[in-house]
Parts: sequence; structure tokens; C-alpha cells
Amino acid sequence: MEYIKFLAKPTVQNGGLFTASKTWIHSTRIIDSFELILVRQGPVHLQENGQRYSLKTGETIILLPGRTHGGWQESPQGTSFFWLHFLVEKWQLTASPQPGAIAAHLVLARWEPLAALFRQFLHRQETAGYSRWALNASAEVILTELEAETQRLAFVEDNYWAAKVTSLIRAKYVLICTIIQKHRLSFHS
Repeated sequence: MEYIKFLAKPTVQNGGLFTASKTWIHSTRIIDSFELILVRQGPVHLQENGQRYSLKTGETIILLPGRTHGGWQESPQGTSFFWLHFLVEKWQLTASPQPGAIAAHLVLARWEPLAALFRQFLHRQETAGYSRWALNASAEVILTELEAETQRLAFVEDNYWAAKVTSLIRAKYVLICTIIQKHRLSFHS
């Protein structure tokens, strides 16, 4: 899995809510910005540089600038997702969920709070009086939520593996103790 570490604040280009009125496939293109997608109603069939995804409700993906992305199969009528295009001057890819990194693809257990943040962003984008600063701040809050979710999932996975290893060690310890005890009993008999 890829993780993205943003080393500068985002600059928003635009965002929206797409809902397919009929079967639909994403056009294939290369763009110079990041595109964040939060699926409201899936599946959304996307690929990036040949890696295929069938995104379901509650999944996010961040498509990277300079990479080819597009649909690989039609998505059904009613497919719906929030999208956000933004630029970041400094960023890097990592192979691990280090602090400050966001998973390029996430499956959210609770996606509604993120949807509410997207709705707030869209309100600010479409209502007179909000500055570009407000849009950038809204995008930063959305990315911060994804960063926090990435870190939560990494913590849960680390704890899962730690528990598995601990369980294995305990099982082997009990087995070794049982064998030693049997040998002691047969030695004393």
C-alpha cells in the first residue's frame, strides 16, 4: 500500500459531488493535481497506473498527479462520490503509515463524518463571501481526518499482530512446559 506524506498545506482547485444518471465510466487522463474521492454509493471502478480498484461506499482514494487514471469498467446508474482536486508543493510517498502520512486508499468504518466535511467544503465553495483561505482550510481538515484514520488503522493492525505473536508464544510455552512436566514425571517414576 502507498502512503502520502504532505509536507506543505494544500491549495484547492475545486471539488464537487458526482452522481451518475446512467451507467458511467471515468475518462482516462493524466492531471497535475491530486484528486481525492469519497464514494457515497458504489461501486466506482477506477484504475491508476494499471492498479484496479472497485471502490465501495465509504472508501476513499487519492489519485496522484502525473499518473494515468480512469475507469476500467462501467459503474452503475446512481454511482455517487465526492471529489476534491488540490495541489501540494511538497509531498512524498512512503511504504509505511508513518506519522503524518495518509493511506492512498482507505476503507472507512464510519464515512459519514467525512461526508459532512465534504458538504461543508461544497457549501463554502458555492456560497459568496468565503475566501480561498476558507476552501484551503476545509481541504486541510478533510485531509487531517484521513491522516487520523490512517493512524488508527495502523494502530489496530499493529495491535492485531502483537496479539497474534503473543498468543503463539503463550501456546508454545504451554506446550513446552507440558512436555517438560511429562518428562519429569516419567524420570521420577
